[in-house]
Amino acid sequence: MQHLRLVGVHDDGTHLLLSGAGGEMFQLPIDEALRTASRSTAKPRADRPAVPMSPRDIQARIRAGATAADVAELSGMPLAKVERYEGPVLAEREYVAQQARKVEVAAPSPAMMSTGLRSATTRRR
Repeated sequence: MQHLRLVGVHDDGTHLLLSGAGGEMFQLPIDEALRTASRSTAKPRADRPAVPMSPRDIQARIRAGATAADVAELSGMPLAKVERYEGPVLAEREYVAQQARKVEVAAPSPAMMSTGLRSATTRRR
């Protein structure tokens, strides 16, 4: 089997340009099978090395939307240990949501209703 290296995307946007060890060039059509394969990043746990993470890294990933289970799998840490650092982030998220719920939204003024939002904001500039 020959190893190929990605050179870039063809100008037409429908092919990848690849080069071989001897400098020969190849085109690979970008089709649905390639798109599906490129999206499939899940590998068996044994093939994936553990990623060491500090508590700050764990919390940053959870703030970015990862679950504790996701982080535990990626880091190789036990789920219970990751959940220790998840608590403060979830509490922070809940606090921000509570603060947002307390904000009162005023009804539009009669001037804004009659002139429309665009003209009312234009006048304020």
